[in-house]
Amino acid sequence: MSDQLKLVLKLKDQAEENARQQLARAESQRDELQSQITALEDYVKDYQRQLSSSAQTSMQQKHILMSYIQQVQQAIAGHIERLNASHMAVGFAREAWLETKRQKMGIEKVVESRAEDEKRQEAVREQKLSDEFISSRRFNSI
Repeated sequence: MSDQLKLVLKLKDQAEENARQQLARAESQRDELQSQITALEDYVKDYQRQLSSSAQTSMQQKHILMSYIQQVQQAIAGHIERLNASHMAVGFAREAWLETKRQKMGIEKVVESRAEDEKRQEAVREQKLSDEFISSRRFNSI
């Protein structure tokens, strides 16, 4: 295999690894956002339970709880927007990784093809040398 092909393959290997790491980071960020949304939704449910279950809660306390629920719901809405963007980022990162992987596989096929060509050429040379050797032995034996 030529040094140029080795270099190209090495560079594609590195590019694929970088793309895979970017995908992993994007998935991690998406998962973290989803966890945060789940935690915020749990807070809302807890405060709603407090609001509905406490008959002794004053109007001022109910108003504070409702205000807090509204703030948390706004935070959830913001997180959902970020989550949607994160889903898109994961999709783009996955496509970039897959494209890099396809390119690397193409280069690997070229490398394999060149190696097979070199083996065939070597086999032809060896056969030619063998034929010449046998031919020269016949000529010498006459």
